[in-house]
Amino acid sequence: MWAFTVNGTPITQGSMSVFNGRIVHQKTKQLTAWRTAIYAACGDVMVEPLTGAVEVEATFTLQAPKSLRRAMPYVRPDIDKLARAVLDGLTGVAFGDDGQVVRLLCNKHYGEPGVHIRIRALTDEPLFEPCDR
Repeated sequence: MWAFTVNGTPITQGSMSVFNGRIVHQKTKQLTAWRTAIYAACGDVMVEPLTGAVEVEATFTLQAPKSLRRAMPYVRPDIDKLARAVLDGLTGVAFGDDGQVVRLLCNKHYGEPGVHIRIRALTDEPLFEPCDR
């Protein structure tokens, strides 16, 4: 298992807009910097990309609003868009393609902004037995 932390405000990936006739990600500069930071931090702990099935766990820590009235960040940013940016940042350094990820666990909470990522190679054994209906 490999684990590392990337400090900084987690950036989402997924929203697109048209700019000069091209479709681009919103927050392109911040997103590129965030994915680059993830790639670099992963490269510090992993020697080569994994082949086969992979599990990724990402714990996002978000800055709490000044008028915090809730214990959990069940508002934006969307966790799936945060995860998408992480998986793209890991592509090429943790694994060859994010299609190799067969198990993804994500959560978010308040604290010092960043993301803690754990990556684990999985065997070809089934993750669970299919349930009968």
